[in-house]
Amino acid sequence: LIARSYYMYSCPSGFARYNGVCVPNRFVQAKPGQFCNPLTECVGGSMCLGGICRCLPGLIPSGGVCVLPPFGMFG
Repeated sequence: LIARSYYMYSCPSGFARYNGVCVPNRFVQAKPGQFCNPLTECVGGSMCLGGICRCLPGLIPSGGVCVLPPFGMFG
C-alpha cells in the first residue's frame, strides 16, 4: 500500500486563498457589507473600514453597490 498524506497548502506570495483556490490578490473582491482585509479590493464604490467594505457617508448599499438613499428616507 502507498500511504497518502493530506495537508493544507498555503498560497505563494502575491496570491490569496479564495473559495479553495489560490488567486492573484488583485482579484479578491468584496461588495459593500462583506468582510475585507488589506488584500481585498472593495467594489461598488465602497472602502474597507474596520474589516468590512462600507459605503461612504451619505450613501447606502443596494444590490452590491453604494447609492444615494431614496428621497426622504432619512427625513
